[in-house]
Amino acid sequence: MKQILFIILAVLVATVVIGPVYAKTLTTDDFTAQYPNNWKSEKMNRFSDLNARLTYAGNTVQMNFQVGDPTDFLFFGNDEMDTTTLESLSADLFNNGDTYESGADKYIVNNHTAPYAITKFETEGNLFFSNGLEMVGMVVLVHLSEDKIALVQYVAEPDDFDKFLSKAEKVIESITPSGVVNEQPETQPTADSGADSLV
Repeated sequence: MKQILFIILAVLVATVVIGPVYAKTLTTDDFTAQYPNNWKSEKMNRFSDLNARLTYAGNTVQMNFQVGDPTDFLFFGNDEMDTTTLESLSADLFNNGDTYESGADKYIVNNHTAPYAITKFETEGNLFFSNGLEMVGMVVLVHLSEDKIALVQYVAEPDDFDKFLSKAEKVIESITPSGVVNEQPETQPTADSGADSLV
């Protein structure tokens, strides 16, 4: 009898502490996305080119979202051409960095391929870091509608990039145009609001 009670107690503790964590929802005029509850969101002001930003651990990890017309970014719906354009755009965004990896067959979001490019780059030096910092950035092209796309940037230091990549991928995969219901199963809140899981 004690063993059964111990097992039940262990399952309850695991469910409360480790179990699924309710994800927060980032909502903009153009899209919604789910993100881990211990990440911070920021809607950008009207003077910024970005629509929203997510950060974790004081900018250890950053995700930026920019929405626009595909032709404004020179995207035309051809995966090969869009990947090439994305590589060039990624190098421009990330201080003329070098493309490390790119492709169009890794992500599917909103029933469309989502081309991506990963770029290694160095930030410009400043008062504290005269040589700049080594960074890795990924840009993903997410189709929202025929006349809107979102460019999603995920940026982290090389040691943190892979550590948080699965979280960033879940955020990207959760993006839906505003007004569209995401068909992912809902999760319930738990007692551990500091957990870092996005189910």
